[in-house]
Amino acid sequence: MAKYYSEKSPTALTILAIDKDPEVLELIKKGCNKYSYEVMTFTDTLPAVDVLRGNRDDFNLILMDLHMPGMDGYEFLRFVRREEFFAPVIVMSSEENRLSAGMAFLLGACDYWVKPLGEYLFQTVWTHVYRKYLNEKRKQKDNEKLEDDNQKRETNEDAVVVSSVGETPSSEDGDVIESNKSGPVNPQLPSAGSSRPQRRTKTKNRKGK
Repeated sequence: MAKYYSEKSPTALTILAIDKDPEVLELIKKGCNKYSYEVMTFTDTLPAVDVLRGNRDDFNLILMDLHMPGMDGYEFLRFVRREEFFAPVIVMSSEENRLSAGMAFLLGACDYWVKPLGEYLFQTVWTHVYRKYLNEKRKQKDNEKLEDDNQKRETNEDAVVVSSVGETPSSEDGDVIESNKSGPVNPQLPSAGSSRPQRRTKTKNRKGK
């Protein structure tokens, strides 16, 4: 992760600016110098991308022209999201277009500046860095809480499994089912002879002649 805001004061930020117009870059330098910000400027996106990859922890904020040749502002925002750079990105454009601004915000831009740029914009530019820092701290805290909750849930599940081992099974009515250690008990079936009906013997009374 890049430098936290707490490691730098609002007047000790390092900004990377990308714009195809050298005059715009000079205006950005002037605004940054007024508030003691360090700034590195590029008129081409690809060299700026190489510098970012090699020095990903050195920049606190990025200013990006929306309509750059090669890699435009939208593609650059996708690149920043894919590479997980910490530095927030402010998109600049000469068009005050809600659709363009909405797309930029959707892709992760923290602000949308309309040219010509006013020097007042640089006075509060540090707030974007501070807001990014707070968001990252909140995400980190949420992730730690989630991991802690998962660990507690796994511990509770293990405890339930351990406590269930060795319990005597019971019937649906709650009666404990005891096992017959002497083997299964077979019901007493009647014998073949006893199952037949007994024939009654009739005694005839003989009368004397």
